[in-house]
Amino acid sequence: MLLSRIVGVNKGGVVAELEGLRGFVPLSQISTNSNVEELLDKELPLKFVEVDEEQSRLVLSNRKAVAGNQAQLGIGSVVTGSVQSLKPYGAFIDIGGINGLLHA
Repeated sequence: MLLSRIVGVNKGGVVAELEGLRGFVPLSQISTNSNVEELLDKELPLKFVEVDEEQSRLVLSNRKAVAGNQAQLGIGSVVTGSVQSLKPYGAFIDIGGINGLLHA
């Protein structure tokens, strides 16, 4: 899994840039429910799905990267995240592409 910056949006998904290479992330492979335009200039955890050197094609998946992160989480896990929003009942935290509620 690697963090990649989203540099473009099109009708079929988003374009991510990693180490000077551009790859395509289909809409079906994006785990967030956000509007894809909101992902522009943000970093997403991604995994390689398809690499075709002959056609210079790179397909990536956010869903597969997030699924790998979820498998590592468990009761009592200590993780680092960033606060996405605050509500009277708690805070929504982004933990590497996974959103969770931290109760107040």
